Amino acid sequence: MRNLFQKNKSELTQLNWQETLTGILFTSPSENLSLTEYAANLPTDAHQAQAQWLLLKELLDNGQAESSDSGIHIPNEEICQLESVEQERLGLSEPYPFDIEIRSHGTFNQTEFRYNYQFLQPDRKPLHPKRIGCILRLTKNWVYLLSHEQFVLLEALDTFNAREDFEKNFQNNLLEFAKIKSLAKETGAALELYLNQNEVVAPETVRLRLRESGNDIEIIPDVAGVDSEKFEELFDKFPNSETTYNLPCPDGGRTRVVFQEKQREALESIKENRRVSREQLAEMAKHPQAYFDPEIVELDPTDDTLSFSERVLEIGIYQPRVYPFVSPYKSEWIPGILVEDDKSGTRTKIPITTEEELTELKEVVREAKRTGQSHVTRNGEQIPTRDLEEFLPFIEDQLRDRKKPRRKQGEKSETPVLIIEENIDESGFMGPTPKPTNKEAFRHLLESTPNIKREIDLLPHQEEGLAWVQQLWQRAYPGGLLADDMGLGKTLQVLCFLEWHHVRYRSQESQHKPYLIVAPIALLENWAAEYPKFFDNGALNFITLYGKELQNYKIDPSEANKIQIPKIEGVERLRELRKKRGALNVKRLQKTDVVLTTYETVRDFQLDLGLIHWATVIIDEAQRIKTPGTLVTNALKALNTDFRIAMTGTPVENSLMDLWCITDFVAPGYLDSAKSFNTEFCRPLEKPETDIRALGEQIRKRIGVHLKRRLKTEILDDLPEKHIHVENCQQEMPPTQVERYQAALQSTKDSGSTGPQQRNRILHILHQLRDISDHPLLSDSQWEQLAISELIEQSAKLMVTVKLLKDIHSAGEKVILFAERRKTQHLLARVIKEKFELGDISIVNGDTPGSKQREGSMKMSRQQAVDSFQDTPGFNAIIMSPLSAGVGLNITEANHVIHYSRWWNPAKEDQASDRVYRIGQKRPVHIYLPMATHSEFKTFDVILHELLERKRQLSQDTLFPTERAEVKPADILDALQATSPESKHDTPLTIE
Repeated sequence: MRNLFQKNKSELTQLNWQETLTGILFTSPSENLSLTEYAANLPTDAHQAQAQWLLLKELLDNGQAESSDSGIHIPNEEICQLESVEQERLGLSEPYPFDIEIRSHGTFNQTEFRYNYQFLQPDRKPLHPKRIGCILRLTKNWVYLLSHEQFVLLEALDTFNAREDFEKNFQNNLLEFAKIKSLAKETGAALELYLNQNEVVAPETVRLRLRESGNDIEIIPDVAGVDSEKFEELFDKFPNSETTYNLPCPDGGRTRVVFQEKQREALESIKENRRVSREQLAEMAKHPQAYFDPEIVELDPTDDTLSFSERVLEIGIYQPRVYPFVSPYKSEWIPGILVEDDKSGTRTKIPITTEEELTELKEVVREAKRTGQSHVTRNGEQIPTRDLEEFLPFIEDQLRDRKKPRRKQGEKSETPVLIIEENIDESGFMGPTPKPTNKEAFRHLLESTPNIKREIDLLPHQEEGLAWVQQLWQRAYPGGLLADDMGLGKTLQVLCFLEWHHVRYRSQESQHKPYLIVAPIALLENWAAEYPKFFDNGALNFITLYGKELQNYKIDPSEANKIQIPKIEGVERLRELRKKRGALNVKRLQKTDVVLTTYETVRDFQLDLGLIHWATVIIDEAQRIKTPGTLVTNALKALNTDFRIAMTGTPVENSLMDLWCITDFVAPGYLDSAKSFNTEFCRPLEKPETDIRALGEQIRKRIGVHLKRRLKTEILDDLPEKHIHVENCQQEMPPTQVERYQAALQSTKDSGSTGPQQRNRILHILHQLRDISDHPLLSDSQWEQLAISELIEQSAKLMVTVKLLKDIHSAGEKVILFAERRKTQHLLARVIKEKFELGDISIVNGDTPGSKQREGSMKMSRQQAVDSFQDTPGFNAIIMSPLSAGVGLNITEANHVIHYSRWWNPAKEDQASDRVYRIGQKRPVHIYLPMATHSEFKTFDVILHELLERKRQLSQDTLFPTERAEVKPADILDALQATSPESKHDTPLTIE
């Protein structure tokens, strides 16, 4: 096999791919090799093929691809949503750049009606490609790739044309057209005049309006989304009710209101009772079902099952606010870029404070465009070049006038949201007052959990936690913050509460209220999987409301306003949004047991989910709502629920304001307003003389019984020993690494820039030093061209790591390697695979797709990758980013952890280690901290380690902001300059 591979090596430059109806199939470039054999024997100098295979393996691990005997298949929707750089790496075609024009063949009332579409070049000349899935092929070498929006639209058109499962009559054609027109608008496709001038409204229900007319009362049908007066006029024009009403529009088009036969019959009953006496109306009010079909005609204007929370003030337009005591920017608006990470909810602000910084940024963008770079690195963050270019005029405009906020050109804030009482300046909304207890102290009275398996014994701290939340609910407290340390079983405690509450209290309630569990996508599968592990014939049924499963609970835009929406200011905005975007079937969701969903789904569908009366809302990784005033935070606080549980192992990350914001969810008003809390607790923390622990205890006393916080070190006696290995993990840097390291360090002195430019330059150098410490060839991808033995010899840290892996291999145990950058992850995967002759090494890097259609497969596969790693007997290795390890993955089969790349925050690093050091771990845990060293000066690795150890003591305080424990660039720079070889001769360069 080796000889055959070497013989055909020149042919194996990249994978073959072939479009199919369902996606793209990647196969081996050689008929004599299967794809698995091809990947296992790739030569080191097949750089493009190596990069392709690593990406395919990553897509497999992340559930975005499937492997079979034929090759690796990536579905059309996944292909369309890959980043452009990933599509290029796989050798795919360039995106289709031209227009799509849609024309009708016939009219809506014809059974042979269909759609024709064509692809137009800028000169309006048509192209004639063959479409297979997401590929447009004109010739063998002339091929285009569709965007996701284009693909979905064309699929809908072709599906309609080919449909045989329903009659293409006037009504059906109109209903399908409503969906297609919505997709065409999203894509930017051009519609011919006939299609463009037609709108379709298909209501499921009809509202009734009453109007006095002399001594009588008129009963008027009203349809959401349609001009009431015009519809009334048209309704009265015909002697009998119609299935279709055509309302003219000012632009010459028409809006067609379409009813099914059952609805038409309900309209007929309205015609029969169009004008009634006051006595007749009173009789109708007593027995409305005798006159109107309650499924079609909305009889009860006050639907008790659907209502907004008392905290909701109105439905309005979202306006981002900056609070001076939350934002460091005081009264001036400082332009910049907000990089938001949907995986963790963290936001990184990159301010542009001076004209010099703006000039530098413009130059960076110009250079990136000239060299074809898709991303620009700014303050250590990767930002798309195209996005950065769009922001430049906005930033320049804001710098001229900082007294009022500016929007990016063309940016509009038109998102209807639930406007709530935020408790910012004053505490305007308070949670319910607990029941009187005759001054009896709060006691943890445990009640047994129904249906729990006999072999499941709750640990003492878990029984205490369950009793705590049971008592909170029984005494009518608004909610609680379960802030147990990672690995103490928060999920089990909450599941026991839900089972107890459901069995004991649900039958007593006059109205069925579901439970809502909100969590990052990586955790949701864990919630559903844990339930059957702990309960025999559990009483609860779980449904998922995210990703592809969302479609199962959505209703057509034409049916969106069939429910009676509570009267509230701005309600018409809600009606318009539901009509335009579609909506969730809230009445169906109201009847479910447990709904599992993501923070993003609550944010996007807050108007629908806010109508449901929940029994309990549980938020996992609650630090996701740590920032006041954001869309996600306000959407969660707006939910209408009897009880709230917030779960997080890190209740304080950036500042004590995090704790206020989470507490304002579980017990609004109990910490007073954000403004007063800031004055009393946040500002004193800025003073060096403040007793941090005393301040923390004062806050805990204020929160009272709403907080439950336990640490592993305080309550678990049976956890195995944990060993931190430092001394035996150090290795002298080889010559190449020393040379590159010193050159990078020297460049901080060589720069002639000052001020902000110098500051950004230093940040860049620090990241460069970190990369060189990992491997000196990492930045220029030279590592892909070297043999494994030579690759290992170039890096001190890699030499240490291989030695450690050999010992772990000899013991037949498992190891997790943490590395932040994807290049480092791929380097480690290649070394481990070849050095220890393993199969493909899984990389779990936490890349959660933004698209809702891709979420489900992503989280499934991530857990499956971990399960596969744990189920493999003997030695095995898995590579993870610290970020992906921060939420919800339990990997107790591994008892070795190697932090190849150090996280600059010790609390975050400890969270990653806690993936293995938790309940269920039976073997001693070993944490390794490999470092590249030098005999004559302290290196980046050594300095970072020393700073992390100093900060770690602070981060272990239960209510200390973990971000305050993070090592700052200035800390590292000062230490580097003080210990560098030239420090005795030169004046140390400071961050200023």
